[in-house]
Order: sequence, then structure tokens, then C-alpha cells
Amino acid sequence: MKKIILILVIIFTIIIFICFFNRSSGIMICTYRNSADIYSIDTMYKVSYNNKIVDKVYTKEEIISSDEDLLKEYKFTLDSIYSKYRNFDNYSNKVILEKNKIISITNINYQKLDVDEFIRIDKNNKNLFDNKKIKINNLKKLYKANGAKCIYK
Repeated sequence: MKKIILILVIIFTIIIFICFFNRSSGIMICTYRNSADIYSIDTMYKVSYNNKIVDKVYTKEEIISSDEDLLKEYKFTLDSIYSKYRNFDNYSNKVILEKNKIISITNINYQKLDVDEFIRIDKNNKNLFDNKKIKINNLKKLYKANGAKCIYK
């Protein structure tokens, strides 16, 4: 009887471990905060994935500063970076300048994205993909390398 209970406990523990530590689908949220003398940055990445492959990414970046010229320069830079994707299907970005902050919001649907065109627009995008797919673990490594902390929901 004790052996049966022990076996059931081990099986139950394995099932719990697989369910909680080997998530193949869900949402990953990564955040990054940094501040300097004249500005602070607050970034959030919300990534939905299925079978460990990224489906969609939502990012919200806020740059806060009392230096109006600095904010205008950041806005110009962000607008320039995202302008090449302006008419690209399944990719949207808007950059808003409010009082003392810039808010940049990006939505990407990787399920429907034309990967070849995405890479043609910027060759650096090629590093994200493996067989035209983005693995959640690779994206997490990238975010963490840039200082973000990630959790799964």
C-alpha cells in the first residue's frame, strides 16, 4: 500500500512539474526600467505564444523627462525607426508625445506577418527567426540580455 501511495505521489509531482515548468502556450510579460539624471525609461513586452512559438507581441515604451528637447529628439528617432514599417501589414506602431513623456506602442502579429518582407525591410530582423518562426525562449533571452525581467502568466 505504501508503494502505491509513493508511486501516486511521484506521478502527481511529475504532472505538476510538467504543467508549471514546461509551458508550451501562454503569455510572457517582460518589463524593463532604467533611469538616468535627465530621463527614465519604462518598457513592457507582452508576448503570446503557442507551442513555444511567438504569435503576437505588444510593446509599450515610455520615456519620461522634463527636458522637452530631449523628448522631441527621441520622438524624431523613434518615428524614423518605425517609419519603414508604416504600411506593413500585421505591424503597427504609434509614437505619442505628451507633456513630459513619449509613449511608443507597437503591435506585431507574427502569425500573419510576411517574414521575408520583414527581413527585407531590416536585415537585422533575420536574427529573430528560425525557419520563419520565433521561439519564445529565444525572445526571452533577447529581452533578458537587454535587462528585462520576464514572468509567465
